Amino acid sequence: MTKEVELSVSGSIVNINLGDIARDVDVEGRVKEVLPLLVSLLRADRAWLSLTEQEQISRFRARAAADLGVQAVLSIALARANVLGAIIDGSESIADHGFPEFWD
Repeated sequence: MTKEVELSVSGSIVNINLGDIARDVDVEGRVKEVLPLLVSLLRADRAWLSLTEQEQISRFRARAAADLGVQAVLSIALARANVLGAIIDGSESIADHGFPEFWD
């Protein structure tokens, strides 16, 4: 997380202060985009914790493999979001990211 975002967690209450980066933008819309992901991950964590120790042992490798896949996709999504910002601010061209027909 970046320095411009403050996060505090108390039990199941999460407070995220997005500071200046959230001024004049649709924060609620963006939160609603990523919230289903967070809910799914937390449900998976809860399911894992509900398993017996023996069940956790037998499913450990499967869980690790599935989690690695999620982490890879999250990394890709973050990189793509950074590219989106770079395209919008003009430091990158959409033509260099799979859309040569938009070369200007």
